[in-house]
Amino acid sequence: ASRCGVGHVKGSNITDASSAREAGIAAAKQATYCQVPDLIVMCAAPGWEEHIVSGINHVCPGVRIFGGSAGNDSLVGGAETPPWQLHGSLAGWGATSGGVVILAVWHTEASMVHSVLSHCYGPTSHKGTVTWAEGRVIFEIDGKPAGNALL
Repeated sequence: ASRCGVGHVKGSNITDASSAREAGIAAAKQATYCQVPDLIVMCAAPGWEEHIVSGINHVCPGVRIFGGSAGNDSLVGGAETPPWQLHGSLAGWGATSGGVVILAVWHTEASMVHSVLSHCYGPTSHKGTVTWAEGRVIFEIDGKPAGNALL
């Protein structure tokens, strides 16, 4: 890369859809100094990603965004330990809990960008259709409680 920049917003500043969009705007401005990059990498706490992306797109229209949600057991067991994100630069390092961190990248002609997704999940033979969901919560798959449907 010829240049990169980092922006972040603390989770305590993200309380609803509007503040999530504003967080996306603030993080993008901080990372880019309002100069459109070639690529943005995003790591955000679950729940407001679409609104954060909307804010990033306001500052950097049309720029590809790679990444998405940070997650941990709070996705299953509650918000006692919300996901956290590391951020840093030559100016220093830090961490935020429940917020968003973005990396803006400007590449050169010689740059080659590769992405790798690594996680502990793999394909299975189980299949199903969501039959009851509200927002991001799936309650039933094929008419059965979601927690039991694909076991």
